[in-house]
Amino acid sequence: MSKCRLEESNVHGIGIFATEDIKENASLFRTHLKTQVPGTYGECCQSGEWVNLSPNYLYNHSRQYANCSSVTSGTVKVLVTLREIKKGEEILVDYTQDKDLEQPLNNWV
Repeated sequence: MSKCRLEESNVHGIGIFATEDIKENASLFRTHLKTQVPGTYGECCQSGEWVNLSPNYLYNHSRQYANCSSVTSGTVKVLVTLREIKKGEEILVDYTQDKDLEQPLNNWV
């Protein structure tokens, strides 16, 4: 999280904020890992559950103002910027675009 830091958020609780300008389509950091479990019939591994990487998963949800996307690459989720992000701007993701993430309630922005 070298280009970001945790701060109090106007969206919800604590959020992740840019400490410098960040270019569009930049990979920021890993947010989740998928655990591997032994297979039932001797096969190498099966996919398990997604595990949050603290504090990297503390970004907030916004359908309207999302500036990043959660991208799955095998057993890793990475945040990727959807557009240029300015220093001081909160990192926001539309959770509905990744069904592995907690899905927003009706009253979430």
